[in-house]
Amino acid sequence: MAATETKTTGARDVDNYLSRLPDEQRAALEKIRQTIKSFVPDAIEVISYQVPTFKYQDRMLVSYAAFKEHCSFFPKVTDSRHRSNSDPSVLIHSLKIRDS
Repeated sequence: MAATETKTTGARDVDNYLSRLPDEQRAALEKIRQTIKSFVPDAIEVISYQVPTFKYQDRMLVSYAAFKEHCSFFPKVTDSRHRSNSDPSVLIHSLKIRDS
């Protein structure tokens, strides 16, 4: 179910958000969550714009969310004027994650 629908709207924290998801989506997002925690153990988990978000040093790092037919991963996108044109992170705004 989409994050904009009632299933995940109004989650009070990340655990609450994940608990509202079907098993398959919860497992996929929990894997992402644990991977981020392993790379950035000092990151703080919050709900921002109704989706789970990791913040590091008071700045958004990444967000992720479940939708009706996919999950998405949203890396922080900085102003491209501060990056070189060869930096591929400027090109990625979100990834949709689906089973084949």
